[in-house]
Amino acid sequence: MKKQPNKIESKDVAVPITRLMTLPETAKGVYTNFALIKHTPKEFIIDFILHIEEDAQLVSRVIMSPSQARSFLNALKINVERYEVNFGQGKKEAEAEKPAEIKKQTRAA
Repeated sequence: MKKQPNKIESKDVAVPITRLMTLPETAKGVYTNFALIKHTPKEFIIDFILHIEEDAQLVSRVIMSPSQARSFLNALKINVERYEVNFGQGKKEAEAEKPAEIKKQTRAA
């Protein structure tokens, strides 16, 4: 049986991925428990942070276009819904950790 390629699906098109190249240091991933989200007219910047007590460390920064941010938001929504179907909703909102802070960045892009 021939293995079907994975697909990245967006609003209008599904893009087949036959091979995803990953560097070893990227493949291991990083843990994050806080995010700061900023935006300019042309991009979204998401800083993923490891926050322990008073200390915080930036572990990854992702920069994307508004259209990619919208696709990411949609994909995240779909996957959270799938997660909740399989594992339940987890902590109630009042018990959950502080949500990611959203800030508007005003620098010119």
